[in-house]
Amino acid sequence: MKKWLLALLLLLPLSALGDGQLTLPKNLKPYSENAIVYQAQADGILDLCVESDGRTYAVFSDLSVKTGGNELTWDALLPGGEPLRRGTVTLRAKFHGAGGTHTEELSVRVLPPAGALQYALPASKEVCQGESFEIDYLLTAPGDVDVQLQNSAGDIVRTWRLKVKNTLPRLFRWDGNIGRAAAPAGEYVFTLSTAASDREPLHVPVTVLADSKPQAAIAISDKYLPSDMQDVPAYLEAPLVVVDIGARDHQEIYQEASSSAFVLGTVHGQTAGLKVLGFFRDFARVGAWRHEDGAYVEGYVPLERLKTVTPQPGYALVIDKAAQTMTIYKDHAVLGTVRVSTGLAGPDTLFWETHAGAFLVEERIGAFDEEGFYYEYPIRIDGGNLIHQVGCKTRGGQADFAEQTARLGQKASHGCVRVDRDGEYNMFWLWTHIPRGTKVLVLDDAVPAPAPDTARASLPQTAVTLTFGGDAVLGSDWQAHGHEDSFDAFIAQKGPAWPFSGLQEIFENDDLTQVNLEGVLKDDTNGYAQRLHNFRGLPQYAKCLTLGSVEAVTVANNHHIDFGKEGQQSTLKALEAEGVRFSGYRHLDIFEKDGVRIGFGGIRETIWRQDPGRTEQEIAELRSAGCDFVVYNVHFGEEYSPTHNALQTKIAHAAIDAGADLVVGAHPHVVQGVERYKSGVILYSLGNLVFGGNRDLTEFDAVLARVTLFYSAGAWKEMRLELIPVVTSGTAPANDFRPVPAQGERKETILQKVQDDTAFVLAPEMTFRR
Repeated sequence: MKKWLLALLLLLPLSALGDGQLTLPKNLKPYSENAIVYQAQADGILDLCVESDGRTYAVFSDLSVKTGGNELTWDALLPGGEPLRRGTVTLRAKFHGAGGTHTEELSVRVLPPAGALQYALPASKEVCQGESFEIDYLLTAPGDVDVQLQNSAGDIVRTWRLKVKNTLPRLFRWDGNIGRAAAPAGEYVFTLSTAASDREPLHVPVTVLADSKPQAAIAISDKYLPSDMQDVPAYLEAPLVVVDIGARDHQEIYQEASSSAFVLGTVHGQTAGLKVLGFFRDFARVGAWRHEDGAYVEGYVPLERLKTVTPQPGYALVIDKAAQTMTIYKDHAVLGTVRVSTGLAGPDTLFWETHAGAFLVEERIGAFDEEGFYYEYPIRIDGGNLIHQVGCKTRGGQADFAEQTARLGQKASHGCVRVDRDGEYNMFWLWTHIPRGTKVLVLDDAVPAPAPDTARASLPQTAVTLTFGGDAVLGSDWQAHGHEDSFDAFIAQKGPAWPFSGLQEIFENDDLTQVNLEGVLKDDTNGYAQRLHNFRGLPQYAKCLTLGSVEAVTVANNHHIDFGKEGQQSTLKALEAEGVRFSGYRHLDIFEKDGVRIGFGGIRETIWRQDPGRTEQEIAELRSAGCDFVVYNVHFGEEYSPTHNALQTKIAHAAIDAGADLVVGAHPHVVQGVERYKSGVILYSLGNLVFGGNRDLTEFDAVLARVTLFYSAGAWKEMRLELIPVVTSGTAPANDFRPVPAQGERKETILQKVQDDTAFVLAPEMTFRR
């Protein structure tokens, strides 16, 4: 909100940027007190406005000023409370006095905001005794946030100091306890403040209930999605039935009341509401707009997977795809309506229609870049679907929103909902007011009608799930054999199931897992060639793969030759003995499931330089063997480079041009980006995984890539990609040679590294159509 103070004083010695009556500080800093001085030659009326990013906003109007120096204190926030964007803005003063009108304008630089709490929004208004309570908040600069909990008597019963290292949205969670006991029932208030700001603290009330609320039964939906805007109020707080799985996980909708029946499509957990149509045995018959393409389907979901949730009362959002508007409700009354752009589907693109249905607001994420546009204030409403401000491009040092603003009122987005930045109820207002759990209704263009025959034809009847991991050195550098902290010593102590046991649950739940086997499996050092590193493990270490549910490896890497041909032969013999599939170095492999064939091949960068035609030959051979989908592993790039280079791009593109559908890279030992090229997908580097070759790792961040292929009539139609961040040691910074899934902030950091080398915005799950 705008804050100003007027005082009559002698002209203060500020850093003037002009010689007129208006004097500005050297810089403006949002959320702090910025002193502006206007030297009036007589009593009069002063208007002050700011021009930023092509818009003019009133700072204050019709302000009475006195003869002499008048100091104004402004917090550099726009009328809706949004901070000025970093860069240069123009302040324009217009003075009306007895001598006429005087106008003056000066430019001034805007710095990043001072530390202040931008919002604090509760995930609910009440909580049952002993249950957790959450508050979304954002601190505009790194620093500390102090949290106090007061009871109804005004006593402070618990305090926290939160260390905030960045300016991303954050979530505070109270476990429901005071001391070691559950908080007594009653009224409480959380107060959030920061010592870096003199702004008023933010207060969040909550009611602690003595009794737990009974779990609402799953009932037939009588108020799911209105067919007319006039009917909306009755639907705003009606309960929703959702799938009780992870918010980014998928629940299959079956054609029949059986988990082995044909899959019509999927929906996300926790946030995507289902229309319950009836019940049959242990299943509910439901209607929903499926995740894959936004088409409406009706099918069956296991009852045990469902739960009923009540939306957070207060606000609600209704997005009308036909009108391309969003209407904001508060307590069932309309606050305002803004223009939006929903998804515009296109052939051979990642774009799709915005899904219709009933959803719940989930989380806020940081601003992001996509295809040259910068998007601010993104709020997630369903899996990878967001509501965010129209994107801007930087031109002449200013943010230019004109291109996407001109398309508001028509379908134009990639599937998310773009919202106007103008007006009282703009995207920044939504960002700072709409809490987690708010209901979002997305009205379709027309009343949907299920088309089971069309659904069966358009979605595959076979699904194959593949998981790809990075570099696996199942052994040690030959000089490290026998050390007490070597890979060999860990296996001797903990057994061969140890290395992949932290990822067992992931690897067991797919059709095939493949890693890059860096090194040789061999009993002795015969064939040793002098190299910087020679990685060797015992032949019995191949059992680490089978016990870890790793069914396949690529040997297309520079360490497969560490002990010459004898080492290569010993390695392949050990793999064959354990039934582990292998490909690379001229070896091709074909995996088959339900009549579909997936081919695997691979090459090193060095070999590709010598014989670039080999890739085309190998892929052609796999195609001629009936493979409809080809995975090609490439060992390339610069070690420890966070970005892929031009040669990596050239080799990966050549593989796809030759007919590969998925290129999986290795060698950099760090994560790199993802690229969509033509109809193929490139994973430039997944990083390390089990790295026995070095006892003292300097890099622990990695990802798994889970790829699900959907087939129809023997041909793949759709590829779903999920990136799963992992840490390559459960005891980092020590190396225990056992990777585990990354959690919390570490997980987000790893995904950001991949994002930094990716041209499009990554989603928790991405769908690529053929």
